[in-house]
Amino acid sequence: MKRKVQIYEYEKVNSLLDRIEKLSNVVYNTFYEDRDKSYQSLYCYSFCKFNNKNVTITTRWGENLLPTTYVFTRDHTPAHLKQGSEEYALLKRAGGEYIPDFANDEWAIEHLGKQDGKFTTKNAGIQKYNPKFNHLNVYAYEYDLKSAYLSVMYDKIPDTRYPMYNHTLEEGEIGFIVTDKLVLIKEPGLEVEIAFKLIETPSKLRNYCTRWFNRKEQKDDETLKRTAKSQIVDPIGYLQYHNPYLRAYIVETCNYKIESLIDSEHFILCNTDAIFSDVKLDLDIGPKLGQFKLNEGYMSLDGLNYDSDEFGDVHRGKQKNNYYEVVNNRLVKLEEIE
Repeated sequence: MKRKVQIYEYEKVNSLLDRIEKLSNVVYNTFYEDRDKSYQSLYCYSFCKFNNKNVTITTRWGENLLPTTYVFTRDHTPAHLKQGSEEYALLKRAGGEYIPDFANDEWAIEHLGKQDGKFTTKNAGIQKYNPKFNHLNVYAYEYDLKSAYLSVMYDKIPDTRYPMYNHTLEEGEIGFIVTDKLVLIKEPGLEVEIAFKLIETPSKLRNYCTRWFNRKEQKDDETLKRTAKSQIVDPIGYLQYHNPYLRAYIVETCNYKIESLIDSEHFILCNTDAIFSDVKLDLDIGPKLGQFKLNEGYMSLDGLNYDSDEFGDVHRGKQKNNYYEVVNNRLVKLEEIE
């Protein structure tokens, strides 16, 4: 465990960096969570990551103290300080026995691999773009699947309490073949390495989905909205430590839903929960969980980066209200550089 603290003044960030450079070996541009085994202990090393929005520093001052992560936001917005384990605990409480823990499961460890407590299969959200539209300014329609992960979990989940190994799929079952990721298989009659029955999502877990979706939709409370977004997304990532099968099912089901909408002629760009097209699509538009939200306007595409002043949201590649530059591993206010 470690604690998180937000820093509000950039001078304090620089002062903290001065101090930890004197007291420890500082590894720059690496998150504490992503450190490799060559860094033997946090007592000897500190970790600092600069990204487009945040500066994140994890260190500790004494051998018996908890590590502390200091967060500074470069756009002056409040930081989300809740631990992933805390957010996962809320999901686990809602799911109860229906989210079993595979952390010590021998079959899972042997076939999926494990490093630093995390299963090493890589199920990630899709990111694709159409080269036809690259470096063009085009009028686009963005269809954003509302709370995609929750929408999958609200419908049905695999009953991971009862795995079936080296199994031929039947109706109402899903399974996985293990490569560098868990390849989701749904077609009956196919052989899979591990399979589960699909079941209706238990009521407590559905209530969890509804509660956090409604909180995210609170238009007039940005803090609650930000907290809800993290509570929706972060526990799904944390499942990689405890139930990679449920995580893979949720992520890959989202991927399949979006990929099924790709049209090579009109498709511009897509990711796990959104697709952009240069024509309107016949999709279920509305305010409810699992429906699509439609934005439209001109956008410019540069590979997987995109930018638009017409859409209501800030999109990948568009940096907003960044007041600081990084120079020699220190923050400098942009007006000071000018």
